[in-house]
Amino acid sequence: MPITKLKDITNIDAFDTFQWGGSDLKKYNLIYGWNGCGKTTMSRVLSFVEKKEIDMPEFSSMQFQVQTNTGVTKESDLLTSNISIKVFNEDFIRENLEFHESKAKKILIVGKDNIDAQAEITSLEAKVTTAREEHDRLEVDRGKISSIENIFTEAAREVIKQFTNTPLGSGTYYGRSYNRTKIEPFVTDGKITPENLDSLIIEKVEDIDSKRDIIKNQKQKIGSELKGVNDFSVLFENANNLLDTFVDIEIIEGLDSDKELRDWTEQGYHIHKNRDLESCQFCKKTLDKGFLENLGKFFTEELEKAKKGIDDIITKIDVAENKAEAVFIEPSRLFPDLANEYLATKSSVEDKGRELRGSITALIVALNEKRENLHDRKKTISKIPYPENVIREFGALIEKLNAIVNKHDERMDKIDEAAKAIEIHTIASVLKSKEYFKKKKDLADLDAKLGPLKTEIYTLNGEIKKKRGGILNASIAIDAINDVLKDFFGESQIYLELTDPNAPEVGYIVKRRGKNAKHLSEGEKSVIALIYFLAKLEEDGFKKESGIIVVDDPVDSQDEIFLFRTFGLIKRQLIKAEQLIVLTHNFAFFNLVRDWMNDTDDAELYLMTCNRTGTTHEAKIEPLPDIIRKYKTEYQFLFFQLYNFNKNGAGIDAPLIPNVARKALEYFAGFKWSCGTDRAFAQMVHDKYITDPNLKNKGVADFIVKFLHEYSHGLDFTRPITAATLEAKDVAKNVIEFIHMSDDDHYKKLKVLCDPSA
Repeated sequence: MPITKLKDITNIDAFDTFQWGGSDLKKYNLIYGWNGCGKTTMSRVLSFVEKKEIDMPEFSSMQFQVQTNTGVTKESDLLTSNISIKVFNEDFIRENLEFHESKAKKILIVGKDNIDAQAEITSLEAKVTTAREEHDRLEVDRGKISSIENIFTEAAREVIKQFTNTPLGSGTYYGRSYNRTKIEPFVTDGKITPENLDSLIIEKVEDIDSKRDIIKNQKQKIGSELKGVNDFSVLFENANNLLDTFVDIEIIEGLDSDKELRDWTEQGYHIHKNRDLESCQFCKKTLDKGFLENLGKFFTEELEKAKKGIDDIITKIDVAENKAEAVFIEPSRLFPDLANEYLATKSSVEDKGRELRGSITALIVALNEKRENLHDRKKTISKIPYPENVIREFGALIEKLNAIVNKHDERMDKIDEAAKAIEIHTIASVLKSKEYFKKKKDLADLDAKLGPLKTEIYTLNGEIKKKRGGILNASIAIDAINDVLKDFFGESQIYLELTDPNAPEVGYIVKRRGKNAKHLSEGEKSVIALIYFLAKLEEDGFKKESGIIVVDDPVDSQDEIFLFRTFGLIKRQLIKAEQLIVLTHNFAFFNLVRDWMNDTDDAELYLMTCNRTGTTHEAKIEPLPDIIRKYKTEYQFLFFQLYNFNKNGAGIDAPLIPNVARKALEYFAGFKWSCGTDRAFAQMVHDKYITDPNLKNKGVADFIVKFLHEYSHGLDFTRPITAATLEAKDVAKNVIEFIHMSDDDHYKKLKVLCDPSA
């Protein structure tokens, strides 16, 4: 059951996100990455799969997925996982080897003397198989039920849709951050239950549409009120009374029956009288004596007074407050259903307004007619009834319009209520359509059966582990270990001896040429740890040919000779593994494994990085770049990192730049000028460039010398920089520029490697 990839590693300190960007794992796999990129975390995940538990408290909340060619194993599935895997990493060394006491923990192998114990183990394993088969069958049934958590997620998406393109949609609650965590409390707190589910669903389309309108439309409160028409019946009655008025005058023939002539004469009369003119301003002839006095008997003051009275009352009647000229609001300011009602009522109001204004107009016409015929007793003018009913109906319609506006304002006050109703309606609708509560019950029933099975499997495995702990035939294991130690170190250089076989715990004493080895080098410790691991592969019936083997940085602190031997040991011992995964930060060891795997047909090479994006640490597995795959030294890759960081600030964390820059300069100074120390390199830069008349070159050289002095390593070029006091961007820029000005042809070739389009 080979592993294809790791996914969704979360809730850990090493990084915030994990992305597998490479192709699926193959039979042989090499993952290269610098310290701190997350390789150890990755090996720990696989170790948890091996142990069938997360046995480190600091990772208790960790989540992950290990994908195989047959399915996915999550952190919650470890107990029942059947992935056959063994992991070598720093945790394995810490848990199994105690170098400070010159001994190692026991390795237990089933031997001929343990047949009875093995028979019991076989019987227990058969029970585990039966229980696991039943467990797997129930898990299959469980898997047929779609995840009820996904139903919450789907309901959350539907809620977001309801509030999209509404003011609430851009808020903190109903916006894009709305997710399943806001839905779960409705169910867990009992607000939505199987019993009340149907009652929470709004059945009438118009009701839900009305609530949608409340939250969808960009509306505001209106608040303004229209006024009706105040009673002006007394004014109307006074006006009608004027229609009965008559003024006695001396009739002048021709004027009484000719309005045009009368109006013209009246205007001329007043002009000549008021100006005390003695000649006609029209014909320029002298006026006859007594002519104006005779006209004055027709255009009397009483007549003028009566006309003015009519004009005054017309002015009082013909005003906006009497004419029902309401200032309506724009219906678009209202919710659509209220806008339609408002429009219909507005039309009736306008009709009544026209009717009222018609009565006023009729009265004004009658008054004007009376005004022109005040002298004519034969002329009767009909009175105009006061439009009392029209005014009352107009007022009622105005009140209706105001009520519609009030409804709109009340709705504005009920946005939260409408939003919550839509939210619960949407959630309830999705839960019902997806049969959430039925699936939840079905899952609960299955879990009720799975729980005891998991407990049984756990208990049986515990008994198996306990019985295996009683098998103390370790002589087979020590022979296998010593054979490999002899092959690696030579005859009797380093080997193991079994402690007292009657002791409660069997262990091994590390010997060097017949004596207890109390001062092992770190390289020797790492070799012994690896050999111990290789021998331990024979434990518990594990078979390399059908199992997965993970080796994480097996060459820590080894010199080149040990490193090469370690590579040969791993290749010889693990070449027949069903799947091999090697992780390393050591470039020399990486070169050896890379060359081996490049010659095989079923191998894949990866690069693992962990970069900062803002405050987020992002771990990533991606295909090994050609610039690492093709070259024997790390130099091209280091230059590639500096070049990309200088160009766009990406690809590597800024605090690492000084180390990368220093290593790149070490390589360059070594092959360019054979500088063995940073002191010699700094002196060469000083002698060669500081006196350069080119100010730019001199500035770059000054920077490089300062950089070398700031991070001087004396005779040790390999000591890492532990503090970055220079700006990373300046370091990358000046190191790139220094290589450029020192060897233009070399720089151009490197630049093409980094940026083929350049």
